Amino acid sequence: MLKRCWLFFLVMPLATSVQAIEITDYTDPDIFYEDAKAGATLSFQDGNQDQISFNGQLFGEYEMVYSTKPFVWRANLAANILLNRGSNEGDSTDKDYFVGGLTVFDKYLTDDIYGLFGFGEAEVDYLRLSGVDDDEYFVDVTGGVGYGRITEATPLAGALRIVEELRKYGVLLKEPTNDTYLELAAIVNREDEFEDKYGKEDYRQYWIEELSRVMQREGLLKDNVLGVTGTIQLYDVLTNELRGAEQIGDPGPGNTVDLSEMRGTHPSLLEELRAGVQRRAHGWLARAGIGYSFHDEISFGSDNDPLLKGSFQYELPMGLAMQLTDRVSYAALLSDDPTHRIQNNLKVTHEITDRIDWINEWELRMDFPTADGAEDYYRNWLGSRFYYRLTNVMDAIAGIQLISTEDNVDDNGNDDMETFLFMGIGYELR
Repeated sequence: MLKRCWLFFLVMPLATSVQAIEITDYTDPDIFYEDAKAGATLSFQDGNQDQISFNGQLFGEYEMVYSTKPFVWRANLAANILLNRGSNEGDSTDKDYFVGGLTVFDKYLTDDIYGLFGFGEAEVDYLRLSGVDDDEYFVDVTGGVGYGRITEATPLAGALRIVEELRKYGVLLKEPTNDTYLELAAIVNREDEFEDKYGKEDYRQYWIEELSRVMQREGLLKDNVLGVTGTIQLYDVLTNELRGAEQIGDPGPGNTVDLSEMRGTHPSLLEELRAGVQRRAHGWLARAGIGYSFHDEISFGSDNDPLLKGSFQYELPMGLAMQLTDRVSYAALLSDDPTHRIQNNLKVTHEITDRIDWINEWELRMDFPTADGAEDYYRNWLGSRFYYRLTNVMDAIAGIQLISTEDNVDDNGNDDMETFLFMGIGYELR
């Protein structure tokens, strides 16, 4: 029986809309984006203690996604530095470091959107922890097969935001048809093409002109012209809301707590928000593979071992303002006494306004060692956080995290539930 596992329901109002089109109507798998971002959080405490104590972190991340019908390539690099000083006189400042990277190649073997594919995956994590003599690292190389596909539908979310703004300012005469929405979404998705053709300084005017031509052809615009107001609103959505993909400054499960928990938990690809316009995706993906792990870790030892991995990811848009993502993964090092690790991450995001996003997330990790005398390990992480887009490159974040751990070891610092309140800002580098 699972120990101290939480079951919770995230209840938020579903958005209503006059559009007949659904996010799942967008089925074009072609998309490309890059993101680089950095951020920091810091908290101080004073009074009734020997010295000022503080906790803080610096973090950065790079992500790239290249997707076509026959081939998908995803890459991610993350770094995190934790700083901590206690309240007792003489307590020094502890510094923990984490660097992790992940790259995945999917080659589809059929022409179907949902189809069979082969994949290759490489994952690297490195930890340096205060009070631990030896650094920890692992390098996992895995290959296998999978089935399914996750389709990024954020371009359609961008087209919906454009129409919403034009309707709001009286520029739009009538609702676009579903085919027109999909045509506008395809143009929204061509930003890199326009930038390569016309240059970084001038491409947006041609991008807007292309969108305007479609709306003029369909008779959507008042007086059949976009006008100054419409041009300004299109520019605002395309530049300030769609610029840059992923949310900035998300600490994520464990990142603000204990870096020793971070094996394989650095940000999962295609699971985050897009700043301003929320990332939208639909579909499912299942993988199973075998590989080899080169590792030197406290929890898994220092022997190199064969590796068994499997995962299932599900994406479901809920109305036009919500997104559900669930990812289940399994991993085991095939040593003499393997430890079986199962993780489930459930996330529900809600776009409250075009500037404010609300994210609720639950992650459950379970380790089942087979060695004699080894205890099972359970860790629940629950988080709720708000993002506010200050500018097109800067976000503010505030939230709460709850952590419950059961390892059948008394008085080791994790017997009680831990609560963390945090605030911070993030800056998008690219």
